[in-house]
Amino acid sequence: MKTNFKRIGKQSISIVLAVMMMLSTMLVGMVTSNAAETWYVIGDDYDTTWNTNGKSSPMSYDSTTGYYYFDKKLNSTSGNHYFRIHNGSNEYGPTTTNDDISISSYNTKFDAVKDRTAKAFKYSCGSLNYRLWFDATTQKIWITDNNAEPTEPTEPTTPASDIVVYFANPVNNGWTTVCNYIWKSNTSELKTAWPGDEFTDSNVCQSDYSYNNVTYKVYKVTVKCSPFVRQ
Repeated sequence: MKTNFKRIGKQSISIVLAVMMMLSTMLVGMVTSNAAETWYVIGDDYDTTWNTNGKSSPMSYDSTTGYYYFDKKLNSTSGNHYFRIHNGSNEYGPTTTNDDISISSYNTKFDAVKDRTAKAFKYSCGSLNYRLWFDATTQKIWITDNNAEPTEPTEPTTPASDIVVYFANPVNNGWTTVCNYIWKSNTSELKTAWPGDEFTDSNVCQSDYSYNNVTYKVYKVTVKCSPFVRQ
């Protein structure tokens, strides 16, 4: 009985491994087929063949988003800028068969319908450089501005909060006045012209603090802070 049990166990393991290998092969095939699909743009600013033979403007595939895109640079935004897309077999155009669809705003999605060849999409935005996007899963098409200049990254700022500062001054032979100093951020010069330079007895929170047989007055000051500004 023990021998048969071991034999059954080994067979079960073999079956499980075979199924896992089959599933992994299927998954790899699915991913490969999706990414390998090629889409093309045809139209006034692209391949002017205006059918599935026009393949001079293939779209790129963004593996991060799963979308297809094409970066276009125009010499002028005036004139005709009509286009459709195709996958080598079928053209995709606007939902309407009565009129062209004008894309006059960025990030607005439109349906791209299979075998709609009567009309086309028209680029009507203001930027000379734009990116045409296509989601093959939902069959949506949209445009983003590709002309914006990159902005310099800014340092993250932490919301300012008040800082509580404590100073201990000996009761005997201590400072006549208690002043606080801070360093400027870009020089070695001491800066004293800030709120709370000179502390008075109204700031004393404890007058009999003892340390090493010395009695201190402890001053408590709340410094109102403002966001840090780089000089």
